[in-house]
Amino acid sequence: ASKQKVFTKSIETLAKASNDIAAGNLTKAIDINTNDEVGILANKFEQMRIALKERIENNSKQANEIEELNKDLQNKVYERTKELEKSNIELKKSINDLKMTQEKLIESEKMASLASLVTGVAHEINTPVGIGLTGVTHLISQTDALMKKYKEEEMTKEEFESFFDSLKEMSDLININLEKTAHLVRNFKQISFDQSSEEKREINLFEYINEIIFSVSNIMKQTNIKIENGCEKNINIITYPGAISQIITNLIINSINHGFEKKEEGNITILASVKNKHIELIYKDDGKGIEENNLPKIFEPFFTTNRKKGGTGLGLNIIYNIILNTLNGSINCESKKNNGVTFNIIIKEENK
Repeated sequence: ASKQKVFTKSIETLAKASNDIAAGNLTKAIDINTNDEVGILANKFEQMRIALKERIENNSKQANEIEELNKDLQNKVYERTKELEKSNIELKKSINDLKMTQEKLIESEKMASLASLVTGVAHEINTPVGIGLTGVTHLISQTDALMKKYKEEEMTKEEFESFFDSLKEMSDLININLEKTAHLVRNFKQISFDQSSEEKREINLFEYINEIIFSVSNIMKQTNIKIENGCEKNINIITYPGAISQIITNLIINSINHGFEKKEEGNITILASVKNKHIELIYKDDGKGIEENNLPKIFEPFFTTNRKKGGTGLGLNIIYNIILNTLNGSINCESKKNNGVTFNIIIKEENK
């Protein structure tokens, strides 16, 4: 009778445990320690309960991790979007500032180089910003689709891994284009500020001329002319960067308009070295050159051989006055017809 009672109690305990497991209550252990068939079955039920409990806990942990990852992704997408918006706001502000500067420089012909700079930068920035916005939109779409599948418990491991592969690829792409946009904006702001400023600061001449060349890259893309920066890399001077920028930019535009025919291949070389405590800046192209009888008149105001195409004859005169009055230097030109042109510029170096 006693054995029958124990057996019956074990059966009741096992039945209750089975109901608990079926109801999802996996916290209570199955306490049956008999050595009969019921005890063996109870042991198997206990093993099953533990396994189910661990699996559910792991699934819950994975679900929490996925939710955290999705939240993190949404935050990153939001941050990237804000960065793009901030970059666009800064660009619009810079362009507005530059347009105001242009209006002040119309009478002195400086507007020409600044207008080209605005157009070039706006064109160059359009591509990386467009790629970045497309990437962000794609990520948002993928995130929404993955979240929907997760909530409907239809997400597979392959889809989850594919999503993170795509996330890494898109994040890298967006980051590269944000960095490119930031570089364009920084360069644009510095060059445009320098051209509207009369303040002195220290520059590395090689690096600064690289920035000037970069700022006119969109203009150069419309030609078959290559520019080489052959300046010595260790020249650091305190000067007026805006004056340097206007000189180099106007000389490049002068070469494009007067030295070469449309789409003609050519080369521009810019050299700089320190001689007798002065900076010797040499600008030369291998274009069609200047006729001998015109050479003495090229720095005179309103002298131009290209008036039919809109030339005003002020470009080289502005360069001459900037070098003479702002930089306290000198400029001379050497040229022969069909044999290019060379401008030799002396800039007085100031001690730091």
